[in-house]
Amino acid sequence: MRKNQNKTWLSFMLCLLALSFSFNLFAVNADEVIVEEFRVEDVPGDLGDGLILKWKPLPNDLKILEYRVYRGLNPDSLYYLGNVVLNPAVGFSGPELTFLDKGYKPFVNKTSPGSLKRDKHIKGHDNFFGSTLKGLPRDLDILSSTNGKYAFYAQVDKPIYYSRAKEVIAEDGTFSGFPMGNIGILASVIPGVEYFYSIVPVNENRRYLSPSPVMSASPLQDPAFKPAKTFYASLVKDGTKAISLNFEWNNYPDSYSNQQAIYIFEDSVESARLSFTTENWNGVKPIIIPITSDYNKFVVNIDEKDGQCFMTGTEGEFVFDTMNMDKYSIAIVTDQGNFYFLDDNSGKKEQHVIISDVREIPAKPVFTVSDLPNDKGDTQVLIWDRPTVEITKTTFVNKLGSFLVINYDFLNNKSEEVKVIDLKLFVGNETEPFVDYNEFYLDYRIKIKLPNDYKKEQQIRAELIVTTSKKDAEPYLIEQTLDYDTIVKALVPSSIIKDGLDVEKVNYEIYSKNTSPIYSTLKTRIAGKTNSFSDVLSYEKTLYEPVVRFDVESGRILIASELPVLYDNKAEKMLVLSRYPARSKEMIIPLLVELDAEIATITEPAKRALLENYRKTITDLQETLNKGISNKAWYKIVKKYRTESLRYASYKMVATNSRGLYSEFIPALSEDGASIYYKPISNNFDNTKWPMLIATLIFGILVAVMVVLAKKGTDLYIRPIAGIQEIDNAIGRATEMGRPILFVPGMSSIGVVATLAALSILGKVAKKAAEYDTR
Repeated sequence: MRKNQNKTWLSFMLCLLALSFSFNLFAVNADEVIVEEFRVEDVPGDLGDGLILKWKPLPNDLKILEYRVYRGLNPDSLYYLGNVVLNPAVGFSGPELTFLDKGYKPFVNKTSPGSLKRDKHIKGHDNFFGSTLKGLPRDLDILSSTNGKYAFYAQVDKPIYYSRAKEVIAEDGTFSGFPMGNIGILASVIPGVEYFYSIVPVNENRRYLSPSPVMSASPLQDPAFKPAKTFYASLVKDGTKAISLNFEWNNYPDSYSNQQAIYIFEDSVESARLSFTTENWNGVKPIIIPITSDYNKFVVNIDEKDGQCFMTGTEGEFVFDTMNMDKYSIAIVTDQGNFYFLDDNSGKKEQHVIISDVREIPAKPVFTVSDLPNDKGDTQVLIWDRPTVEITKTTFVNKLGSFLVINYDFLNNKSEEVKVIDLKLFVGNETEPFVDYNEFYLDYRIKIKLPNDYKKEQQIRAELIVTTSKKDAEPYLIEQTLDYDTIVKALVPSSIIKDGLDVEKVNYEIYSKNTSPIYSTLKTRIAGKTNSFSDVLSYEKTLYEPVVRFDVESGRILIASELPVLYDNKAEKMLVLSRYPARSKEMIIPLLVELDAEIATITEPAKRALLENYRKTITDLQETLNKGISNKAWYKIVKKYRTESLRYASYKMVATNSRGLYSEFIPALSEDGASIYYKPISNNFDNTKWPMLIATLIFGILVAVMVVLAKKGTDLYIRPIAGIQEIDNAIGRATEMGRPILFVPGMSSIGVVATLAALSILGKVAKKAAEYDTR
């Protein structure tokens, strides 16, 4: 029997040895592994600021933790750029890994090493630099070799921006020089420069494997000039009378085209397309209407004379047959000659001019702007609609379907809140509601009893009459319908009907301007249910300036000395001066001459007065500079003007159905004829925190009183803690039995609060044990 057991064990051990040998035979040797199919390619359709790296991932058996990317201007000096992190337990199942080197990335900053540090983890290769830090050092001798090879931006904190710049006068101009240790540098690749890359895999044991072969590529400046992504046209009518032809389009986010004109062909789309590629339009000359709008919407008014409709193009008025729109082929054309026809839309309805009634145009979104109370002074709120109430879902309570639970939701704004909801429910076209329920406690749920003769196939109309907290405000009506869905077996609510319009078919776009006379910044695009928007105008904390070069002679990083000092939002003019008073004094003289010439051409009294006020601001600065002030005093003036003037914003709002029907609202001009700008108000105290302040003061006073009483020797009662008292009993028991004491401070690390508290108790235990001579 024992002999058979020995044979069994021997066989088992031989199998283990064979299995181990087979694993070693087929295992991947990490020292021999190298990244395969590594290549560097240009990112197509950009401005030459992007390269993409692609490579085949290593086998998952190697437990790769990350792929480190190194970049340089030659293969002998490659600096750590970034990494692609993986989960070594899972690996990567795809055929290819990528790393995008596009846009501005951290290049060097104050945490970078002071001198060149070779990456010692990569054995046998001395051309890799940087480990956990960025590879490039804060060494201007090395950084100056990259001048002209990258596009640089300086990342400067606000205190340093105004205080640490030194005037540097060079042959090519006057610059501001910053010390290397005070700012960060962002860098982007540029077209025409060859960049070299290598990939270094690192496994879960932080072992660096062999680097890939060094590959190189140069970014190409090949911007994508794409036509519009979508293009819609709506013919707006009031009854039978045509009023306007509205256009709306959307651009590709990666396109650099600008829409320039609308082309109208009185021919088929095929002939119109062909005419773009032939001389003299192949006999099909279009009517060209230049786009004068500064955003993606445009309206062409239609005039009716003698029973005919006229529109105006580049060659004057032309007859436009609004009763036979199918004979026209309409395209939008970019400044690069790209075109997009209505027939290129995916929806069949949108492939033609949409005939719309003037009453379908969304209501003008009249908004108010107010400061957000109790904030730090960086937020203002736009409010354009009253709170919205919506039925979100319904549920039958029992199998008979005689009771229905209605779930609802509401959206308040900063100035108005929902207080009461009067819910009325009608079956079909009945005029008398079978439910008339007032919801005073808004718990998002209403339970109702359905009529005995109600059938699930019957539609239910819901009217929600909303009363809000706003004084003297009239209640308003919101309508929805509930239709039975056989799949979910519930009454499904429709979209909201408010003021006769489906709010889900409307989107709001908010544009702003703060340093330009044009509403060029799209702040947000939000759904029609929304009634307010909070715009954050952040304080200046970090400023970004283009870097001219790394200057070895001065030992500084040079940026332009000119900067925007103030923006006059009345005249809508930006004043750009120098950081240094002497140079600013010289710059003001031609500015005043140019401004005087502009004022002389203005005939409107209101606009002339605005420009004269702006001129007075400049002359006040000129008088200050003529007195001879120091750089430090000038910095304070510049900082004051920038802080005050660059945090204003003016808004425009557009309500649109995204198909050409839209209305816009811009607040009326002020009394002096200027656009209205708004600025957040700084708050010294958050008024909602008064209870917290009072409670803190009371608690602090109580603590102070108790400390004073304790110092005077007053016998203060301290409630005994049973657990602390039992410690003495446990130590006494251990002493009686002659047994040692074991103290466990918990299972957490030393940095946990509970562990620190346990250590303080350990001190008392150790003291008592010493008194009783107990181990």
